[in-house]
Amino acid sequence: MSDYSLIQRTREILLYQGDDLDKLDALAEEIERLQAASDDSEAPRLLSDADPLADAIAEHNALVEGARKRAVVVRLKPLGRRKFRDLVRQHPPREGNKVDEMRGFNGDDFPEALVPLSIDAPDLTQDQIAAFLDSLTDRQFEDIYDMAFYLNRSPIADPKAVPTSEPSPSDDETSN
Repeated sequence: MSDYSLIQRTREILLYQGDDLDKLDALAEEIERLQAASDDSEAPRLLSDADPLADAIAEHNALVEGARKRAVVVRLKPLGRRKFRDLVRQHPPREGNKVDEMRGFNGDDFPEALVPLSIDAPDLTQDQIAAFLDSLTDRQFEDIYDMAFYLNRSPIADPKAVPTSEPSPSDDETSN
């Protein structure tokens, strides 16, 4: 008999530290400014000239690499069908709340229950997870919740092979 156990997909959320995102945003704006300026310039550049755009891109790429190394990685896993459905049942929609009724669960309580159960890494105790989640910004928590929900409710994709373009037969081949 075949083994029907699945290796569930996981997803990672990176929580960047300190002002890494601000620095990355500032460099991205600088790169856009430099690209616009180079597009507007018609003067040829000598190979010996400094290239501020290339320098800014290199600085941005180095900062991205460093920011990723400093980031906290939160790996999320799906709960499994029954556990997810039980969790939804434990958090019924609030009476008269149209958004809850549309979702099928209490939109305030459900995320607080789903996220801790979905965290697969870092390897923390339930108390540590609670403290960790309390330390997050609201936006960070929402990003984690969105991904946890997605892992449990996203549609199953049926990937297709990318068709190769084959040369069409020439008129000579088809006229026979």
